[in-house]
Amino acid sequence: MQTNIREVTEQFENAEVTLTPEGLEDMRNDCLDMLKAILWMLDGAKYLWENEQKNAPAD
Repeated sequence: MQTNIREVTEQFENAEVTLTPEGLEDMRNDCLDMLKAILWMLDGAKYLWENEQKNAPAD
């Protein structure tokens, strides 16, 4: 996915966008999948900072 984003960025910089609607949809789906995976990992690791929030001083 990083390669796809890099290619699209280069195309935008060169004003030569060759991304098809299908390619854009695939990239969108890839991005959504990656974001969902990141959220899943963060949710699984939230125990790491839960104690910090409980012990944080009130503002």
